[in-house]
Amino acid sequence: MWEVVPTFIFSYMKKKQQLDIYIDESGDFSLFTKENPLYSVAFIMVKKDDENDSAISKFNKHLDNLFGGDHFVHVGNLVRAEKPYEDMNREERWHLFYTLFLLSRHAKYKALVPAIVKRDSDEKTLLLLTKTIITMIKDNRKLLEKYKLVLHYDFGQGPLAGIISSSFLSAFPDCEIIKTPQSQNPFMQLADLFAYFELLRYKIDKGFLTKSETKFFGGIKNLKKLFGKPL
Repeated sequence: MWEVVPTFIFSYMKKKQQLDIYIDESGDFSLFTKENPLYSVAFIMVKKDDENDSAISKFNKHLDNLFGGDHFVHVGNLVRAEKPYEDMNREERWHLFYTLFLLSRHAKYKALVPAIVKRDSDEKTLLLLTKTIITMIKDNRKLLEKYKLVLHYDFGQGPLAGIISSSFLSAFPDCEIIKTPQSQNPFMQLADLFAYFELLRYKIDKGFLTKSETKFFGGIKNLKKLFGKPL
């Protein structure tokens, strides 16, 4: 005699689709300053079956044509002409930036970018950031629980690595966390772009934009229209 097997068992047994989440931050746990007022974290979510091969191929090919494939895009350092871009002129740095911006327009992904205004102590900033990321997970739980989560972070900042690990593992015990260098993955660089632009948005709003940032983007109006609004 056939037994009736509850449908939820089949649902549970069905293998979940993988969702890769690429993470990068803008800011640190120093005290609030006009130059460094915000701590933002970008979570770039990419489904395993999303068709991104063409966008990634164009991105890598463009970098290779421009610089022989030896470069990657770290936006803040690029804008400020800091290592490893200190020997590049503005035009070269601009081409690098625009290559990453084009990837942001052509790739398939979703972005979550929680951000906090830094407090008057690193402990308060750390606590607020933890609460903000936990809230982000709760608000998006129905989406996230549909997938097998694989988190990618370069572990550049220990406190953030701890927050990510504890927050996600407590909500999704089967998620994986993989150390992924920014230089080796375009989506890690895309996370850097979104985290940095959240910082720029705040600095524009408060009148904190620096001379180097204004000059690189050709003025505040140009920055908001060409890049801030699309992102």
